[in-house]
Amino acid sequence: MNLMRIITLIAALLLGLYRTLYCWIFFIWSWLMIFAIYANILKMVRAHTVESGDIFSNTISLIYAIILGIAWWMIINGKPALKHWALAANLILIFTFIPALIFGNWRGVVKAELTGGQLS
Repeated sequence: MNLMRIITLIAALLLGLYRTLYCWIFFIWSWLMIFAIYANILKMVRAHTVESGDIFSNTISLIYAIILGIAWWMIINGKPALKHWALAANLILIFTFIPALIFGNWRGVVKAELTGGQLS
């Protein structure tokens, strides 16, 4: 075996591992979003109030969860439409969640949960 063939085999192995890992990230993130939507809806029902944007944000989150779930399903089954769904899921992660992780105030979210929803 020459060196180039070994490098190609290692690269193919790593690509397969990353694809599998990314696939399961789609799956886990989809279920976490569904759980968050469920918790938000329960909160709205218990409080008998709907703040502005709650329905819209839950609807958008549900659409994101469905896209991530479909991308996971397509990757697992090796369907031909895989690239389109995976691209949509990647765009959701890149433009929605990663900026929130970098620039978001996650400490404020935890503090609001601990104080009953009041940020100071």
